[in-house]
Amino acid sequence: MDSKLKPCPHCGSTDLQVCWNSVYEDHYVRCYNCRMQGPEIYGREAASEAWNSLPRRHEITPNSVDCAGCPERQYRSHDHD
Repeated sequence: MDSKLKPCPHCGSTDLQVCWNSVYEDHYVRCYNCRMQGPEIYGREAASEAWNSLPRRHEITPNSVDCAGCPERQYRSHDHD
């Protein structure tokens, strides 16, 4: 794993690599645990930055605006209610 890369936003793995798409001449980050792939973009640093800017599970916090229209809200309460 490149030490500058944050863990995978999907599975939390650190088995990551910056890869090269020779057809489009772009870079992207791939998780070899769950096979998630980051956005393809020109340049290794840009691909790393794009990967690191993806939201992680712990960064996504529900709030009343997010859950106001949630169909599950009417049947059971969420942990954050």
